[in-house]
Parts: sequence; C-alpha cells; structure tokens
Amino acid sequence: MRGARLTRAQRQALLACYLQGGFDAARPLAESFGVRARYAAQLARKLGHTDNYKRRGARPARQPTAADPRWQWAIARGPVSL
Repeated sequence: MRGARLTRAQRQALLACYLQGGFDAARPLAESFGVRARYAAQLARKLGHTDNYKRRGARPARQPTAADPRWQWAIARGPVSL
C-alpha cells in the first residue's frame, strides 16, 4: 500500500525539516502528512543530499590507519597475485 500523495509544498516542508533537524525532527511531520518517517530520508537521498541523520549516539565510521592490526596482518602475508 502506498502512502498519501504529497503536494510540492508539503514535500519541500518535509525535506527542509529533515535537512535542518534530522530524522527525529522530521518524523512527526511525516506522520502528520500520512507518509512513512523514512520518506524524508529517501527524498533527500534522491535529490543528492546524503547521510544527514543526526542520530543520538551515532559514531562516525572508523577510518583504518597504519596502526590497525588488520594492516599489519596484510603486510605480514605479502602482496596478492591474481
């Protein structure tokens, strides 16, 4: 079953709310429009805005460094030949 069809003004309001306040801020507005809470995130992604969740407790992805034990493991095993 599909959600309610939104007007252009409603979509713009939902997208603006999501981009400024994140997922938690856009949830009540999306529910008042009769669409899923994830619709705002999908709409933003479709328009080129990515990863704007602003979740509580979310940590950025860990970036590997030369001190990472996985790099040492790979260096010890040598190059890979195909």
